[in-house]
Amino acid sequence: TLISTLIKSVENSKPSTLEELCTHALKAHFDENNAIFIDRNPQYFSYVLDYLRSLKSSDILELPNDVDILRGTILLNLY
Repeated sequence: TLISTLIKSVENSKPSTLEELCTHALKAHFDENNAIFIDRNPQYFSYVLDYLRSLKSSDILELPNDVDILRGTILLNLY
């Protein structure tokens, strides 16, 4: 699964491992398209990106209705 976002969205998470990966402060594995491989469940990771996008906007963040998805998203953020 390929998920894309703007670097501006990731920078909203300063300081974080995700931001450091995307700004090359940490060593990351890049493919031939200069995409970073992140070994996380895309079902949950998309909610993390939605949260980061909402930090600097007037958009209201909608949380998932499914408790298992919400739980998985929270656990993803703990690592």
